[in-house]
Amino acid sequence: MEENTVLKNINLKEAGEFITNTDSSVVRNTKEKSTSFDTTWIEKFEEVLPYLDNIIRNPRRFIVPEEEVTIIEKTKKVTEESIKHLAKHASLVHEIDEEGFVKPSKLLNVYKEETYDLYENRFMYTLVNKLNKFINNVYMNDSFESSSNLKKQVNYNGSTNFDGDKIKISLLIELINEQNSSGNYKSVEELIERINNIRDIVDGFMKSDFIKSLTRAVPVKSPIRKTNVFLKEQNFKKALELWEFLEQFDNLDLTTTTESNKEESNKEDKNNFDFLYYLGYNIINPKENAPRLEDLVSKEESVYKFIENFLMDFNGTEKDFKKLMGNQYRIVINKRKTEEKEVYNEFRKVIQKFERRKKKALK
Repeated sequence: MEENTVLKNINLKEAGEFITNTDSSVVRNTKEKSTSFDTTWIEKFEEVLPYLDNIIRNPRRFIVPEEEVTIIEKTKKVTEESIKHLAKHASLVHEIDEEGFVKPSKLLNVYKEETYDLYENRFMYTLVNKLNKFINNVYMNDSFESSSNLKKQVNYNGSTNFDGDKIKISLLIELINEQNSSGNYKSVEELIERINNIRDIVDGFMKSDFIKSLTRAVPVKSPIRKTNVFLKEQNFKKALELWEFLEQFDNLDLTTTTESNKEESNKEDKNNFDFLYYLGYNIINPKENAPRLEDLVSKEESVYKFIENFLMDFNGTEKDFKKLMGNQYRIVINKRKTEEKEVYNEFRKVIQKFERRKKKALK
């Protein structure tokens, strides 16, 4: 049935009576679930990894002297430290010949070796392992997508007695909106490509000679000691910045899920659905547009009596009478059109309000 036909069969007065006699209830239920995959770390990693690469390619090192007293036959080089040590340990002198040459039995040997075992390097070793653990956890996620699921339900029930009819209604309206996204990225494929690139860089760090040489080093723990290296060198400043950023993800949980469930009932919803209830009643119980024969006879009699009574006191001509009737006819027709327009406008307002709420819910 067309909309205009439905509207033609109703009027505000009848709608008001119908709604007044209606006993109804409406409950709105909104369920919302959103899952977000945190991607803030990607930009941070991409920013700082070049600084870590500088450190790993040019690691800090220092010389460690090691001393060992060995028999003279194994001594490779006599140094100033060896002579000083012999002067303090006469027991190491084997003999002194006639010319006064000293022949020791043993000498102190001093070896100097390079080592990476600095606090700053142990920091780097610990940081790279943290990054590797973080990346492995990323790949344990089922999906890198963020998603939102919105479900709205409205349950409306009503009953009324009207014009000799017993009418009941049970209405369920359900709206479901599901969306998946890749956050700030154009696609999930782009997101995965950037994560793969970060993983390859961190994997390269783990396989570097520098990190391998520190396998037995003691890892550092927070809080990090702010040595001059961390305070003055840009590469280490950025490395410390990344360390502090990672501490936000100590639980290594990158996916967050939130759920909400709200149930409400309000007078405005009830009024709107009561009006829709009345429209539904008119759809299944339309008014007959064509008058019955007995109705026409009755109307003709009424018109005849009206004209007869009117002409008793009317002194004008037939033309005057037709003009007077025509004017009154137009007034009545315009009034009826105005009433129909009011009904249509009320209906349109209900529909527009529903559309606005639907758009708002989908945002």
